[in-house]
Amino acid sequence: MNTFLLPVVTHEQHYESLLSEVELFLPAVRAICKSHNLSYQTLQKFAHGSCLAFGIDQRFVIKLMPPFWQQEVWREILILECLENQAHLPTARVHYTGEIETWFYFIMDYLPGTPCHEVWSELSVAKQCQLLKKIGQLMVQLHHVSTEDLLNLSVDWSQFVKQQQAIFANNQRKYGLTEDWIEVLEDYLKQNIPDLPTQFKPALMHCEIMPEHLLISKKQGEWEITGLFDFGDSMVGYPAYEFGSVCIFFTAHRPDL
Repeated sequence: MNTFLLPVVTHEQHYESLLSEVELFLPAVRAICKSHNLSYQTLQKFAHGSCLAFGIDQRFVIKLMPPFWQQEVWREILILECLENQAHLPTARVHYTGEIETWFYFIMDYLPGTPCHEVWSELSVAKQCQLLKKIGQLMVQLHHVSTEDLLNLSVDWSQFVKQQQAIFANNQRKYGLTEDWIEVLEDYLKQNIPDLPTQFKPALMHCEIMPEHLLISKKQGEWEITGLFDFGDSMVGYPAYEFGSVCIFFTAHRPDL
């Protein structure tokens, strides 16, 4: 009788329900390490995140993804390989990729630092502003990366905006926004979307720059960005779009920032 190392999952809700069951995935992680001759003392699952990631002795990270996220896996691998020679960007190098029982995985460097979301609320406003400036600099550096090898990640921007506008109301209803606010915001979009530029230089965007996707380390009394990860939703398009996630997750309801 065949013994499978991984469960069969067919949709995101089922996958998310299994994320806390560490023992369920350890046999597959051990098998991956063995197949690449990676010895280890400890395997530690990261507590946060929407996908499975295990640290290997703080040397490597295994990211393990279900079959229905194949597109996101290969997008992230492509981008990380593209960024490998960008020494000024704190991203991981991919060492191995593969499949195990129709699941996809890749093994990358373990980036140093503390998850930003663990300390952000404890920082003074001055320190938060300093860190936001560094996030802005990081965005500039990312947006100047050549997209020559990332053309298949390019988005028809006018079509993308139309699609986002079409699903806006239903998405907000799911989050509990009242109909009065939905009406106000839809009017705002109708008035302002025509003013968006149609000609621009496309740029590589992370699209989810948020405290959970940044690692920071204290150096000489100042916080520095030492890691940016999770490029699964990245794309090439209008660079100002990148401000959306930063404004939502860092500066929302914070005029002082």
